[in-house]
Amino acid sequence: MRKNRIIFRKTAAVFLTSCVMLSFLPVDYVMAETVENMEEQTEETQPVGEVITISSKKDFLDFAKNSNIDAWSVGKVIDLQADIDLTGTNFSQIPIFAGKFQGNGHTISGFQYKDTGYVTGLFRYLAVGGEISDLTLRGVIDTQNEKECVGGICGSNAGIIKNCTFEGSVSGKSKIGGIAGINEISGTIRDCKTKGQLSGSYYTGGI
Repeated sequence: MRKNRIIFRKTAAVFLTSCVMLSFLPVDYVMAETVENMEEQTEETQPVGEVITISSKKDFLDFAKNSNIDAWSVGKVIDLQADIDLTGTNFSQIPIFAGKFQGNGHTISGFQYKDTGYVTGLFRYLAVGGEISDLTLRGVIDTQNEKECVGGICGSNAGIIKNCTFEGSVSGKSKIGGIAGINEISGTIRDCKTKGQLSGSYYTGGI
């Protein structure tokens, strides 16, 4: 019995000493270690999504047709392996996207949108968790009627757009941008640029 009490006291002493030592560590250090560990666990456990390769105009149009609901693209990686020219097609927009679109430095050209609509761009909606990267888009977006939330890469961005370029013209009335018509609170636009002409009456910006 006495032996058990001695072991308990030693264990308690070690525990209390550890607590005292931890109390001297800066809070931001402890938090940083915790966040880093969480990020490492997330990276290790996050499943690799299905990879869909786009190497032709038909591949791209099939991809756009499938993107009618965000559930289809969640977890998918779209890998663009060639330049795509949309001239002469009946392509309108990619309705909504929640996966990762990797442009790999390629160009989508010949995008023409001259129609009525609200929230307009190559991608109409980029959802939370969605990402578009390393893509150049060349085209003309000229909305009629509502003329609101009009962008080159996407109409409404709630995801991440990075290393993308839009070359051409965008015109509308309100919330006009070369990259996105509106950047939602969860949206990030990084290392992007626009070359061309943008016109609007309210809330109009280059990016």
